[in-house]
Amino acid sequence: MQQIGFVTDKYQISHRTLHYCENAGIIKSVRKENGYRYYDEANEEKIRRIIALKKLEFPLKSIEMICRATAPNAILVILKDHYLNMMHQTNVSYLLSQTVKKLISDLEMHPDSFNLFSCINQVSNPGDGLNPALKGELSMDETKREKELRIVQLPRMVVASISKSGKDPEDNCWKEVFKLIKEYQLDEQVGFRNLGFGYNDEAGNYIYELWITVPEDMSVPKPFRRIEFKGGLYATVPTYLSEIGEVWQELHDLVVNHPRYEHDIDPLRDMCLEECLDLVSFHDSATPLSERQLDLLLPIKRITEVHKEETSTLMVHHREVTLEKTHLAGTMIVLREATRPWKKRVAWYQLAQILYKVGSTMNECIHDGNNTWTIVYGRSVNPIPFYLDSEKGKVERVFAAVELKQSFSTYPEGLENHFLLPQRYLVFSQEINPEESKSIKLDFKACYEAAQLYFKGQENILEKGYCLERDYRQDGRYVDKIELYIPLPSIS
Repeated sequence: MQQIGFVTDKYQISHRTLHYCENAGIIKSVRKENGYRYYDEANEEKIRRIIALKKLEFPLKSIEMICRATAPNAILVILKDHYLNMMHQTNVSYLLSQTVKKLISDLEMHPDSFNLFSCINQVSNPGDGLNPALKGELSMDETKREKELRIVQLPRMVVASISKSGKDPEDNCWKEVFKLIKEYQLDEQVGFRNLGFGYNDEAGNYIYELWITVPEDMSVPKPFRRIEFKGGLYATVPTYLSEIGEVWQELHDLVVNHPRYEHDIDPLRDMCLEECLDLVSFHDSATPLSERQLDLLLPIKRITEVHKEETSTLMVHHREVTLEKTHLAGTMIVLREATRPWKKRVAWYQLAQILYKVGSTMNECIHDGNNTWTIVYGRSVNPIPFYLDSEKGKVERVFAAVELKQSFSTYPEGLENHFLLPQRYLVFSQEINPEESKSIKLDFKACYEAAQLYFKGQENILEKGYCLERDYRQDGRYVDKIELYIPLPSIS
C-alpha cells in the first residue's frame, strides 16, 4: 500500500487528478487510522495507465471514458476523436508556419519595398493569397468560439435567497433549498430557475449565495430572503464542474476581447452567476464531476461609442531582484493538455475551494494583499528553458499558491507547503490602472516574449525546469499587475 503523498511525488500527478479519478470511480483508495489515504498495487497500476494516457495528451474526460469503456469499439471512437483533434492542431500549426515562411521569402526578395503589416493584412483578408486550407482551419476555430459564447437577456425574477459561509457553503445552501423546493413544489412552477454565486465579505470570508425562483405572491419563509432580480444582459458559456475554474477565465477573456460587449461593472449587477441545468443528476453522488453541467453567466453591456477608443500599448518593464525565502501554500495542478506558457489555464477555483476549508484562521495566515504565485513547470525538446522556447516549450503542471506570513495550524487534503529559497531573478512586469482591470486583460505572452528577446543567445545559463508568475489583484478579483520571474544563475 502506498500513501497518497508518495504516489503524487513518485508519478508527478496532482491530488486534484487523483481526486477527480476517485470521484469518477476509476481508482479507489483506503483511508487508514492515521487519516491518510493509501492505494493498493491494483490501483497504483491504474494510476500508471492514467499517466500513460496523459502523456499522449488525452484530457481527463477522455481518460475517464476509456477507463469506463467495456468494448473495443468504444475505445476506438475515443482514440479516433483524439487523433483528429491532434491532426487538426498540427495542421493549423503547419499552415501558419507556411504563411510566415512566405513572408520571410517576400522580405528576402524585396527588402526595400517590403511592408510587413501590409503583407499580413493581404494574407489575412478574403480573396488574398492565403492558403485556402488555412482559411478554413482558422475560420473553423473562430466559429467554434463564437458558437460557445451566447448573449442572453435574463428576465426579471422573484427569488428566494439564502447564503452560507464556513465549510461547504454550496452544499449547505442546497440542503436548505431542496427542502423549500419539496415543500412548495417549486420545480413544478412555470419558468423555474436557480442561480448561484460566491463572493468574499468585508472580513474576507467566503460566502455562497443561492437563488431559486418563486411565485410573485409567495411569502418566503426564513431563513430565506425575498429578492426581486431585475435581470439584464449576460454572456454565457456551458461548462462542467471538473473544469469550472478554467472556463470562468475563458468566459472573462471572451468578453474582454469582444468587439460589441464589455463587462458590466455596475455594483448592482457585478455578480458572476452559475446555473445548474439538471438538479437531479448534478446532485447525484454517482454522477462524475465531468458530467455535472452548469451555465456560467457574466454580466455585460453593449459598448458605447465613447468606449471604443483605442487602448494604448501596454509596456513591459524588467528589473533584477533577489527574492528572499518565501513561504507558499498551494496545490499542484497537472494541466489537462500540455500547452504554451501563456495559453495555460490555472484552476484558481480549485485552490480557493481548498483554502476555504482551512477555516477562520485563513486570513490571519495569508500574506497581506490579494496576490497569487504560480510555479510553472514544463518541458522543451530543445536544450533551452521551456519558457524561452518559442517553438517547442510546453507547460505540463503548475503549483498554484498564495503567500503565507505564518503556517496554517491544519492543512486540508490537497493543500501543501512550499518554500521558495533565496534566488536572483530577472522580473518582467506589466500593469494597468486597477479601475480598468475588469475590462482589460493583462497577457503573460508579452512578458514571455520580452524574456525570450532579452535572453536570446544566453539561454544555456538559466535554470531550465521552472519559472514563476505572480498576479496582483487590488480589488481581490481582477488582475491589475503581472510579473514573470526568470531565475538567474547564482553569483559564485
